[in-house]
Amino acid sequence: EWCPARAGQWTLIGMSGLAVFAVLASDLPAIPAWGVALLVALAAVRTCMRYRRQPGCVLEIPVGSGPVRCDGRCIDALQVHWRGPWVFVSWRSGGRRWQARMFWPGQLSAAARRELSLALRRRGAVARPATVAR
Repeated sequence: EWCPARAGQWTLIGMSGLAVFAVLASDLPAIPAWGVALLVALAAVRTCMRYRRQPGCVLEIPVGSGPVRCDGRCIDALQVHWRGPWVFVSWRSGGRRWQARMFWPGQLSAAARRELSLALRRRGAVARPATVAR
């Protein structure tokens, strides 16, 4: 189960503040620098609000060859990437746009991370065709 994490919101806010500072600390003349900083701040607010408004979802990854589902709908092209304690999951639903979710370290317990890892390994093992020596 996924829902927006507070750590994600605070990270977006912190990174946005650093981006505004970087623009103002650059060698741009004052007027363009403040204009770009304002645009960066507005984009940051928009991104943070978009992240906060993302609906929660339940991702079901069955072991074997069953269809992967998100909120009961079949999804295509599931991709899962592990980056240390973070888990990035992306997919396409019904040939539409790509959707992505990021699990922060506090969102998945150690048991849930292990369960996800094992389910993906078993799925990969089932998806590969058997090789036969001749």
